[in-house]
Amino acid sequence: MKSPIIVDYDGDLIPFDVYSRPLWDWCKELLRDRSIVLQFEWNAQRLWKYHGVKQQFVRFYDEPWTADDWWTYQVSTCLDLVMQFDFNHATVLQDTIPIGAVPFGIIIWADKTRLSSFGTEKGYPVLARCANLPIGVRNGTGVGGGRLVGWLPIVCYPICLNLRI
Repeated sequence: MKSPIIVDYDGDLIPFDVYSRPLWDWCKELLRDRSIVLQFEWNAQRLWKYHGVKQQFVRFYDEPWTADDWWTYQVSTCLDLVMQFDFNHATVLQDTIPIGAVPFGIIIWADKTRLSSFGTEKGYPVLARCANLPIGVRNGTGVGGGRLVGWLPIVCYPICLNLRI
C-alpha cells in the first residue's frame, strides 16, 4: 500500500511516498498456523538463576515475555502480595489489559544494513517479528520468521529542493 507523507522542510511541504503492508493480516496468519501457534508463549515469566559468586539467585532476561514491561502489562504488581497471603484463593489482577487477555507482541525495526532500490526510489526495509515466538523461530526463516511490512524512504532534502527550482 502506498501512502503519501508530507514533510515540512524550511517552510516547503515536500511529499514522500511510503510503502507498507498491514500487520493485522500477518498476525492472523500466524495465529491460524497450528505449527506456529503451538510455539507461542502467552504468559509473562520471571526467571532466576543461582549466581555462585554472589551466592544468591539473580534475575535474568532471555525472551520478551521475561521482561519487566511484559510482566507489568499482563500481571499487576499486587500479585506478589496476594499470593503471599493466601495461595489457595489468589487471583491474578491485571491493570493494563482486560482480565483473561494476554499480550501479542510485535517487534518492528528498519534494517539500515540492507539498502534496497525499486525504480527510482531507495529505502530501507521495515521488518516485523512476533515477540511471542522463541528467538529461534522469530529470527529464523519461514512462516514464523518475520515479515517485510514497509519501506523507510531515504529522504534527501537538498536534492529534492534543487529539483523543484
